[in-house]
Amino acid sequence: MWFTGKKDNDGEKQYAAGMARLNEKSPRADQAAFANFSKAAQLGHIEAILELGFSYFKGRGVERSEDKAIEYYKLASDKGNGNAAFNLAVMAMKGEGMQINLSLAKQWGLLAEQRGNPRASGLLVMINYGLETERMEAEVGAAAFQKPFFKSKDSTVEDEYSAGVKFLQRGDMNSASRHFAAAAKEGHTSAYYNLSILWGSGAVTPYDFDAAADCWYKAAAAGHPKAQESIWLLEAADRGGFGSNNLAALALKQGRNGNVLQSEVMVCAARFFDVICKKYGATNDVISYELDAAATSDWSFIHDFVKRTGVDKSFYDGGLDRLTEGSAADQVTDGLNEISVAMSQAGYDQNLVVMARCSIVGYIVLKSPYGNRSEPLRGVDTFFS
Repeated sequence: MWFTGKKDNDGEKQYAAGMARLNEKSPRADQAAFANFSKAAQLGHIEAILELGFSYFKGRGVERSEDKAIEYYKLASDKGNGNAAFNLAVMAMKGEGMQINLSLAKQWGLLAEQRGNPRASGLLVMINYGLETERMEAEVGAAAFQKPFFKSKDSTVEDEYSAGVKFLQRGDMNSASRHFAAAAKEGHTSAYYNLSILWGSGAVTPYDFDAAADCWYKAAAAGHPKAQESIWLLEAADRGGFGSNNLAALALKQGRNGNVLQSEVMVCAARFFDVICKKYGATNDVISYELDAAATSDWSFIHDFVKRTGVDKSFYDGGLDRLTEGSAADQVTDGLNEISVAMSQAGYDQNLVVMARCSIVGYIVLKSPYGNRSEPLRGVDTFFS
């Protein structure tokens, strides 16, 4: 290629001139900026190469070309630019300039994350969920989806479901959720099952364990093979007969689910621990212990979670010291520890492990007398913001 690989003062000057011209916001200025970026790129200026890619993608000062955008993004990425890798991941995820390819999108996304792009983690959440959906559909098999309960006779309902699948493939979880919900409202079995995973994994806000469980039950009742295969987990959790050791083992067995949480583990854990707290009168002690512990954290997103519970500090202050060893509340907090350790061993980073614990505790708060002051639980798309 014609790039020198150097970033000298002349290249920096041309790049700065191009950025300044963009601020003029006119077609003539865009063309002049493109010329500046081209000169800077010839001198090896990486950000200028990135801007050339963006110019071609948007048709900014030059005729729009997704192929040329990909070419320049790849050049910038080859030189270590994380933003270029991020843009390539988005294009592969959405099928812009290429066929939709979630595996390729994940490769670019991971590269962007390694290079410090701040939006890469959120993008990977969407990509990984899309990959999980593809895997799920493949496992059930095309033949299974020919059965009457997988396909609605109402074309409008089926269109809603198909739209949900397309948005999943693009990584747009919120749009997928809306379309699946519309299809599920009319009894679409596959929509129920997809929602049980989407809502149970915390991919969208609000993070609604009960809605996920309801969809799981409905999918199983309608004959979805995957839901029927796993529904005993939820039934055991809801009668308080699961056990934290079994939840930890399930977390290890299922392994990391990309950058979202394990839907079966999370839904079962939240509902199981709430049942146990109510059965043994441990709710207040668990809430006060967990929130007092959370209040000692150095992480601001944990303090934000505590505030969203709406529980007054006077209630949980000192909760760490009030827990009686061997009590039901002590066993619940030990169980939460077991699950946290198992998730760490399964490969989850510490942020998601902490989010999982906060979400379970937040659910216990929501189901308690203090729940009327609590905000809805948040998914990974908003929990850390």
